Amino acid sequence: MLIVALDVFTLEEAKAIVESTSTEVNTYKVGLQLLTSEGPEIIAYLKSLKKIVFLDIKLHEISNSVASAIKSAGKHGVDMVTVHASGGQKMMEAAVKAASAFPHMKVLALIHMDRHS
Repeated sequence: MLIVALDVFTLEEAKAIVESTSTEVNTYKVGLQLLTSEGPEIIAYLKSLKKIVFLDIKLHEISNSVASAIKSAGKHGVDMVTVHASGGQKMMEAAVKAASAFPHMKVLALIHMDRHS
């Protein structure tokens, strides 16, 4: 699977990338930069094109907040979302449980590996 990162600030910039890659790419990553700049409009745009949305926002918060964010992402049609594994087992379990309401959604846990340990 090829995933194109939309690491830009505006919807217009993101649209230009999607339009130039759309025939070859079906999955796009939306990170904090674009999400906080443009809000859920970028997700709606990608879903209108029937694209897979990878929301790379690395959730790391109390369990209830993470679960709420996952539910919100699911309501917008997000297909994959990241959480930080360092948030602990309870937080990750809450994320997976919240995602279960959206059978298409996958929760990806990221872990930081210190190479100097």
